[in-house]
Amino acid sequence: MLNKLLILLLLFLVGCANNEITISAEEYDHLKPTKKRMNVFDKMKEYSDEELNWKRENEILQVVVDKNNQVFVRGQLISLKDLNRIGKNFFYDYEKVSDSPFADEAMISLRSNKKTEQQVHLAVYNELRQIYSELWEEEAQATYETSFGNLKMTDKKVVRQKIPLNLSESEPTEF
Repeated sequence: MLNKLLILLLLFLVGCANNEITISAEEYDHLKPTKKRMNVFDKMKEYSDEELNWKRENEILQVVVDKNNQVFVRGQLISLKDLNRIGKNFFYDYEKVSDSPFADEAMISLRSNKKTEQQVHLAVYNELRQIYSELWEEEAQATYETSFGNLKMTDKKVVRQKIPLNLSESEPTEF
């Protein structure tokens, strides 16, 4: 597609310089990308307020690290060592209440305060990544009876499509 676009653009520029070639509106429309990516806000417009509230409560695990380096999950103070268990339980519970197991809408949201120590933020982030690694490992064992690390790349993609890495990290703010 890109090569086609470049050739037409080159022909157009050369043709314009010689006043010989023009591109019709139909040709121009044909060059435009046909698949429009839907952003989060477009998706949200499809849901009622009640559905959005359900999604916020069930599809997003909110993890917050405050200025005192304390970790909160959904407003509850927790210790870092409990984060892995809570995160995995979030996905297991989500599997029970959603239409499809590990649907791609389930996500973890990490938010830190500007005054959070970097090493604490990184420890929390690494723990959240570990949750996904362990879920991928469990899925590989259940589906392929082998370790995730031993899977072929195509099989790893299948596992990651079933359990996509949906980890949202917002810019640190003061709160």
